[in-house]
Amino acid sequence: MYNARSDTLYDKRTFRDLALRGQTAVVAVDGFYEWKESEKSAIGGGSGKQPYYVHRSDGKPLLIAGLWTSVPTGREHGYDGKPEMLTTYTLLTTDACPKLQWLHHRQPVFLWDNAEAMEWLQDPSQTLEK
Repeated sequence: MYNARSDTLYDKRTFRDLALRGQTAVVAVDGFYEWKESEKSAIGGGSGKQPYYVHRSDGKPLLIAGLWTSVPTGREHGYDGKPEMLTTYTLLTTDACPKLQWLHHRQPVFLWDNAEAMEWLQDPSQTLEK
């Protein structure tokens, strides 16, 4: 799944179990693009989407809370016969903060410092998630 809603994280078994097992992740990015429907184009009359780059004003990376898991691909490794596994992750999302509401109604869950990121990795709790 591409995103996991943080407001239902501990209600949905798939995501809850990953959090409770400590399968948490922190994804560091310089920024991300959010696409917004644009006005009708003066040329051609069509509408399209306008990309907006979201990033920290201080240039530091954004730390995004996530979850990870490994699933079998259905294939076996040729050299040892063990099942091939695919490790995948999802990002947590929440309601957009006031500064981003004009752009989209949801946003990633940001961890604002290394201490918060370490806590999410070592002791993910409902209190921290909120």
